[in-house]
Amino acid sequence: MYVLPGNKELGDTIAAVFARGINTVLLENHGIVVGSQNLFRAFMAFETLDFSARLEIEAHRLGTPLPLTREQITLSGRKVQPTLGHFVPGPASSVECTARRDMGDLVHRACDQQPISSTQGTFSQRVDGNNFIITPYGADRKYLELGDRVRVEAGCAEAGKVRSRRRPWCSG
Repeated sequence: MYVLPGNKELGDTIAAVFARGINTVLLENHGIVVGSQNLFRAFMAFETLDFSARLEIEAHRLGTPLPLTREQITLSGRKVQPTLGHFVPGPASSVECTARRDMGDLVHRACDQQPISSTQGTFSQRVDGNNFIITPYGADRKYLELGDRVRVEAGCAEAGKVRSRRRPWCSG
């Protein structure tokens, strides 16, 4: 159904979609509407939609994309993150500071070159032995700061932080 932009009926239709818990509405011949708790989160959703649309276009250039089966979707949702102990970190070593900075450069580069978007992609780097730093769970990769990375030592995560679910596992 076509409704003029700015029309109350269009606003009501979009509001009804948002009320169902969907934060993005595609408007035929008009663009998209994204809603979220704040402008930053709405922009993150917009970036994710843009990335996904580009990925879909590229997939169609290769042939017909095959959707995941319900079973495959269910399996991917069952990943359970093991609970790690926590520790309060001391001062970071010069090796760790360098690793955090280098990781940040690579993460930002990956976001700029668009092989990843939003919270996609896990980056980790060994600091020494079984100790490493890793990207945090659920954080937009483009906007990570040095202190956002999670230090994992002897199988315990830095207090107050949650590491990415997909990670190299180091036993303590």
